[in-house]
Amino acid sequence: MIGLGHGYAAAGAVGAAGTIGTAVGAPLLGRLVDHRGLRTMIVLTLCAEVVF
Repeated sequence: MIGLGHGYAAAGAVGAAGTIGTAVGAPLLGRLVDHRGLRTMIVLTLCAEVVF
């Protein structure tokens, strides 16, 4: 089995970070969609995802 040498705790930390990031970012993104419009936010979100 190929792995990076990290344990289940590291995988759990990554999962928790993703969940917390979504929980914090989703209301902000929703507020921005209401304020700026859906098309603008889709373009901005897509560009941010490409950069990351």
